[in-house]
Amino acid sequence: MRHLYSLLAAGLLLAAAPVSAQITVANSGDWSDPTTWSSGAVPTASDDVVIDSTVTIDIADAVANNVRIVGDSGWLRTGRGVPGAEEKGLTVFGDLTIEGPDAQLRPLSNVDENDVGLGEIYHRLTVHGSIDNSTGGTFDMRRGSTSTTPADASFIDLIFAGGDDATLHLGDYDTDDNQLFRVEIAKENGATVTMLNDATVDNNSRAVFTLTSGYLDTGDYRFTLISNNSSVVVGGSPASYVLGEFARGLPKGTVGSQTSREFPLGDETGYRPATVYVTDRPSDDQFMGVRLVSEPAPSGTLEGGLMEVSPNRYYAFEWYFFDSADPISLDRVEVSYG
Repeated sequence: MRHLYSLLAAGLLLAAAPVSAQITVANSGDWSDPTTWSSGAVPTASDDVVIDSTVTIDIADAVANNVRIVGDSGWLRTGRGVPGAEEKGLTVFGDLTIEGPDAQLRPLSNVDENDVGLGEIYHRLTVHGSIDNSTGGTFDMRRGSTSTTPADASFIDLIFAGGDDATLHLGDYDTDDNQLFRVEIAKENGATVTMLNDATVDNNSRAVFTLTSGYLDTGDYRFTLISNNSSVVVGGSPASYVLGEFARGLPKGTVGSQTSREFPLGDETGYRPATVYVTDRPSDDQFMGVRLVSEPAPSGTLEGGLMEVSPNRYYAFEWYFFDSADPISLDRVEVSYG
């Protein structure tokens, strides 16, 4: 009987679990405006949101469960604001889907009503689940320019959070689509973000890739940082690294003192970072991809006192985006086995 009561109690708990409500857009407008939504209320963390008209994120703490941006007029954008005081933010506790080809998620250039720049502003998009832009929508984390006076650049920091494994499926990168900017892997409990296509962080000295916790698994694809900045990568540890191919810009300019670029790599067996040292700098943009390759140990009896063969067999290096005619040479490569 005690077992029966336990089953009944479990059934009651399951029955009482909240069910996500689906909310659509009643009128184009601001996220914080209840009249924007079909429910007549601002979405909560348990609500699934379908956006088929223009919705502007105008607050710092917008939340939803799953978010789908759909149709010819589906457009989710971050609003303008004063840097340091009016950054906008959305947390998606489930999955984010952009159903192309006309659906869009992107910021607005940060200008006032007279098209005068308000300065650089950094908004935030935190996603606990997966991101899917595989059907040709627009997913853009950067608009405007940092070089105008005053600047009118608007960026969206992309943060992968939560304790569940997730996927990232973007389309082909260009300067208006599928461009990432500041990206952070902050998954909990050893969770992993697995890429289902190439992913690219845009070329700018302000772009940053941060490894805080959890892992990025590129699979058969490549995660590329189009930046020559030495500080574009932050973090990297046994608790957070890249599995697969990680590419970043090499220093360019006149030949000078030796510089280095770190590649926070690993595989299923642990953290195995590599550091590349370069003196022969290219005159134009060149990028190096590095991948740790693991293979089964050879069969048979080991000889000469050899007791074990590491499954981490070698590192593969590859150059990309040769703007200049001649490749460069590496001075040395340093690898770590923990």
